[in-house]
Amino acid sequence: MNKQNMTKLWKPFTPNKAFNEDPLIFVSSDGMYYTTDKGDKVLDACSALWCCNLGHNNKNIINAIKKQAESMYFSPSFNLGHPLEYELVEELTSITPDNLNHVFFANSGSEAVDTSLKMALAYQKAIGEGSRTLVIGRQHAYHGVNFGGTSVGGLLPVKKDYNNLINAVHIPTILDIEKNAFSKG
Repeated sequence: MNKQNMTKLWKPFTPNKAFNEDPLIFVSSDGMYYTTDKGDKVLDACSALWCCNLGHNNKNIINAIKKQAESMYFSPSFNLGHPLEYELVEELTSITPDNLNHVFFANSGSEAVDTSLKMALAYQKAIGEGSRTLVIGRQHAYHGVNFGGTSVGGLLPVKKDYNNLINAVHIPTILDIEKNAFSKG
């Protein structure tokens, strides 16, 4: 890997200059572990940012992806549908409380947060409360790399360089380090 080419990639929420000087590069994964380009094993303690909860290189998932790819890689959701998405909706709504009976699929957690924020703001406008635009997040909370997720997220260092984000306030984090207990409120 050419170190000079590495500077062309801007990684989210990363001190890129320091990263490029001493990069941690994963080349493979299996189960709960990544393998680096130096051969070291690294525990994936956050499931690849909460995307690989069943571990890496899971044969059942690989086979399901392969089977679907042989039929169709992707079906756009704008004004189009696919039978499998309706099967999944039925399965999801069968295990949720009765009043949670609608599904909106997103491609990532960041996209889900941004979409949820848009839905909340649109709802307020629809009920005649369009001036209610303040969102509430938690201190030290991560809600994604998109505009809304960065706004409502409580990680101040990752948003210090941006102006005019969505108007958000932050309530205290639930972890009280002083007492190693959860705070009230």
